This record gives sequence, structure tokens and C-alpha cells, in this order.
Amino acid sequence: MKYFPLKICVWAILIAGFILSSCSGAASKEEPTPTPLPTVAALAKPTYPVQRGEVVELLTFNGRIAPINETEIFFRTNGRVRKIYVEEGDTIKTGQVIADLEGIDDLQRQVALQQLNLQRVQIYADIAQLNYDFFLDTTPTWTKGYDKQVAIQKYELELANITIQEASLGLDELQHVISDTLLLAPVDGEMISLDVGEGVEVQAFKSIGVVADITRLEVSADVNSEITNKIAVGMEATIGPVSGMGSEFSGSIRRMPFDLRSTGGGEDRAVRVALNGSAAGAGYKLGNFVKVTVILQRKEDTLWVPPQAIRTFEGRQFVVLQDGSAQRRVDVKLGILGEDRVEILSGLTEGQIVVSP
Repeated sequence: MKYFPLKICVWAILIAGFILSSCSGAASKEEPTPTPLPTVAALAKPTYPVQRGEVVELLTFNGRIAPINETEIFFRTNGRVRKIYVEEGDTIKTGQVIADLEGIDDLQRQVALQQLNLQRVQIYADIAQLNYDFFLDTTPTWTKGYDKQVAIQKYELELANITIQEASLGLDELQHVISDTLLLAPVDGEMISLDVGEGVEVQAFKSIGVVADITRLEVSADVNSEITNKIAVGMEATIGPVSGMGSEFSGSIRRMPFDLRSTGGGEDRAVRVALNGSAAGAGYKLGNFVKVTVILQRKEDTLWVPPQAIRTFEGRQFVVLQDGSAQRRVDVKLGILGEDRVEILSGLTEGQIVVSP
């Protein structure tokens, strides 16, 4: 008989025990529970009946609450702002001084001097008139050189009147220059923006602020051509809050942007939406952002299904119709595309059932 060394026997016993222990542990673990197959009810897809009713196509864009009448203000000459007399939010009256330019003090002194000069030449003209009248009253017509003296008196009076006209024109010119250095309120209203400060250079006819009548408000919206091509004056609209407080109220498109290609540019590009009611009464203030929803099309008593029921493949629009226990594809012609309803012009009849994808 052949004997093995003791160390080899011990290692063999240990390895055999480890293998038996591993097999026993694996056998003791439970098999994982298989995932159950979905039931027939879980596999069923939503279905929708073909219904008859109203379908509305809407278009939504953002705008802000703005005055109906806004007037831009600007100086009529280049210069540096000397003083500003109002602030944003102030109520102003027509003709009120909003700001002036440097150099106005010197111009006002010139006006005062020109007024004195006008007064002086007016006195000279009055004297000339008195001399002429006195000559006629006291000089007999048979006096030698009478006709020539009368002519001289007339010329002196005419020259005096010419001097008055010259002085008046000079005064008018100075006052015109002063008016260009003054920024006057063009209308009654509120100073809703003033984008200039004292000591700032300004350019002639460049807008530096806006005066508006804040008692009459509407919605102003800067939109792209894709939107303006779909809307028109008179279309109904609903105005609601973008965020925060405010309730919905109705309105309509009052004005479209001017066609810049035909007017040469520089016109108001905003869509204007008139409000049926008070903006303040609906919880809105000047400058609040709002959402405008315009009704593009509305059709009553027409067939419709939800948008999710419509399928498209390679330009073909169709639905899957539930026909008893079977299903079949049916091509459809669509009309108005609303948010939650799509008009069906042909292909389906009321009461049929379509299956969602």
C-alpha cells in the first residue's frame, strides 16, 4: 500500500470541505421570482371616440401693458444737458420744461437785450409817426417844398417801421434758438422714461424719453413675421398673466405693425391689442408682462379627435380605427389644428373609435 504525506492529506481534506460548503450554500439560495408578463388590460392602448363639437385654433405670444398714446421727447439741437426738472413717474402738463441745455443763460440775456432794442425802435417809430401827423396838422399845403417835406416824413416813418420789423425778426430768431435748447412736455401725461442726465451730450431729434397718458392702457407686443402673417386687425384675443397675479380678460387686435418696406422704416413695429375693460381692474399695472392668445379660426359642430390620435408616416396622415375586434388604418384629411382638438374633414364618422399610438 502506498502512503501519502500528512501535509498533502490535510490540504485535500480542507479543499473538499470548502467545495462541499459552497455547493450547500448555493443550493440553499432561493431562485429569483420571475417578472410577471403584463396582463391584456395593461397592454391595451387608449382609445378615443370621434366626436362632434367646436374646434378652435389659437396663437399665443407675449406682450406688455403699455399706454395707448406714447410720445417720444427729444431736443431739436445738439448740446449738453444743463438741468433736468422732472423725474420718471412725475405727472407733467403740456409745455412744462423737462430739461434745458447749456448756453441758455446767455441766450436769455440776448433776448432781454433784443426786447429792449425792440422797445427803443418802437419809440422811434412812434416819434416818426407823431412828427408826420404834426407836420400835416401845422404846415399849410401851399408852403414851399410841402410835397417834398411830406415825402421825407413818410420815408422816416417807413424806415422806423422797417427797424421794428428787423428787431422783431431778431427777437423771434433768438426765441426759436431758445426753444430748441428747452425740452418741453408735448402732451399731458406721465414721464414714464427719461434716459438722460445732467452734463450728458445729446443729439438733435434723438429720443431721450417718453411721455404717456397712463389712464388709457393696452397691450404692446413685439413679434416676428411668422406671427404677424397669421393675425389681422379685429381678431379676438384673450389676455392673461405670464406669471404672478392678474386675471384673464378679453380684447382684440387693434393695430398691426407698419410695413417697413413701404414706409421706409422708423415706424412702430409693435402689435397693439385693445382691451375690453380696465387693465387695473383685472389686476395689471403699466409695464406688466402678459400672455396674449389670439383666436385664428373657430368652427362649430365639426368632427374632431385629440391630436395624439393622429399618426403621420411619409407625409400620410391616418388613424388606427377600432373595427370590432380588428383594427385598420384609415387616411384622414385634417382641418383646424387646435391645442386639444383636431378637426377631421374626411375619413371618419361620428362615434367611431380610434386607437392611440
